[in-house]
Amino acid sequence: PDKGYVTIDQMRCIGCKSCNFACPLAVPVFEQSLGISNKCNFCDGSPRCAEYCSTGALQVMSRREAKNIWESKPNE
Repeated sequence: PDKGYVTIDQMRCIGCKSCNFACPLAVPVFEQSLGISNKCNFCDGSPRCAEYCSTGALQVMSRREAKNIWESKPNE
């Protein structure tokens, strides 16, 4: 989808780690102490990591914006 993001319902997660293995970017992380997978929740729409990144290395953008940037880079 071109909007939204994936969330993990911690009440339904059974800790099978399927999402961890399926994600090509290794985003979900298995929380051993909780026995469930977890991932970034975008700080409920206002990601603090990007807000406080002093170098601007982290940016929040739509999937379309990211795709346009990726496609505009020369092949290396």
